[in-house]
Amino acid sequence: MLKHQFLPSFMLLSILILSSLQFLLIAASHRSPCQGVTRLELDDNQPIIKIESPNIPTSYKQFVTCRWSIKQTNLTQRIKLQFDMIDIAQENSSIHSIGNMIDSQCKQRYLQVKDLFTTPHLVGKFCGVQIPSAIISAGSTLQIEYRTKGSQSKFKISLSSTKEYCGTHIKKAITAAELLSSPKYSNPYPSHARCYWKLQAAPNHVIVLDFIDIHVQHSINCTKDGISVYNGGGLTAPLIGLVCGVNTDIIKPSMISTSNQMFIAFKSDDTEPNFYGFSAYYMARKVNYCDDNATIISQDSVLSIPGYPNGYSGETNCYMRWLIQAPNDDDTIQFSVVDVGLPSKIPCVNCYLRIYDGPNSSSEILSTICSETLADQYISSSNELYIEFYSAINWDNLDGFSANITIIEPPQENHHSTGSNHTNHHPDDHIPDGPGYNPIGGITVMVSIVLLAAAVFVVNKYKIRCFTRKRRRGSGHFALINEAET
Repeated sequence: MLKHQFLPSFMLLSILILSSLQFLLIAASHRSPCQGVTRLELDDNQPIIKIESPNIPTSYKQFVTCRWSIKQTNLTQRIKLQFDMIDIAQENSSIHSIGNMIDSQCKQRYLQVKDLFTTPHLVGKFCGVQIPSAIISAGSTLQIEYRTKGSQSKFKISLSSTKEYCGTHIKKAITAAELLSSPKYSNPYPSHARCYWKLQAAPNHVIVLDFIDIHVQHSINCTKDGISVYNGGGLTAPLIGLVCGVNTDIIKPSMISTSNQMFIAFKSDDTEPNFYGFSAYYMARKVNYCDDNATIISQDSVLSIPGYPNGYSGETNCYMRWLIQAPNDDDTIQFSVVDVGLPSKIPCVNCYLRIYDGPNSSSEILSTICSETLADQYISSSNELYIEFYSAINWDNLDGFSANITIIEPPQENHHSTGSNHTNHHPDDHIPDGPGYNPIGGITVMVSIVLLAAAVFVVNKYKIRCFTRKRRRGSGHFALINEAET
């Protein structure tokens, strides 16, 4: 008997073991050909690296995610990535390649390229059959990710070193103007460009950037191609401004830093551009103040530059400063521009007024005003506001600048007085006492609900008792019948 009971158990155990082995064999046969991140280096001994999808030249139809990290060991060179072939199935066959954006057409199956310059950023996400243009890194490392999910997919790419790159340039700004321009300026700039310039000046200097020519693809907020200028030494510094489009005006955009560093970033998307880029002058300007200390204003008043309303008659090539301080910590300041008449035929960096939301020029910039600007209002976030005015020339054919300063006190809380000094609050003081609320009516409703609940309870209890009595009578009747039958 024991033998017959043991046999089915042994057979069941054998079936489970064989099934497990079969599952492991299947899993091993479908094991991903990529494990972790494959790290490669470009150097003199290995000037070219070729990467391709598994099972090339045939397509790889299993689920797989492969990652590579390619590093350029020569700091004077960058990485050039070229697509030799790409055939990655996509959800929508009408779009063949996606660059500089994440799109639903390249959501499940794609080849993705990231540039690890300062912070990782997406260069492109590609699928379909159209061969994208070459990519040149801004930093010394590229990250590549290949993902496919059970459909036709294959690719080949080549990576090599290049000296003709649009990468990072560190330039020393001096008091003489120097030229800065986009790659291949006066000819179409490349697609997938990522160019960075870090401008560094001596202490106690600011950096002036004056654009000469702008011929860059226009888009809303410069999301496709554009120039970003930062008030500091990197991409995390506050943004001074964005520039794109074709500028044909006499006066081109001009910008100025508040410290001795400025960072400029130029980017282009994956489309073949027909624009020839930009050029600009940059220079360092020594910070000279017209007075030893800023003029402090602590009450409502009018601020105007010397000579107003007949132009500007003050010192040139120096900064006039005003520090507006409200008396109380919880006060704010309203700066209302009344009249602006600054020269329009010179760059903004040579004649401007700048408003800072704080106590000094390291605070956030609320506005930079130059030329003839419409009147506007600015309100500080604290009880301090810092104003700077700079002019390289005097003039007498324009009004100048004037603004009203108003100290804004916080609204006072209204306390209802009844002639008593009693200030203790009752626990029910938070109950609203406005239109639509009646305390007496609320109490009446509550009492009515309690009485109604009590009535329902009594009625239900009476019904239960009646039902119980009837049940008992019925049970006794059945019992008598049963006894009689027996």
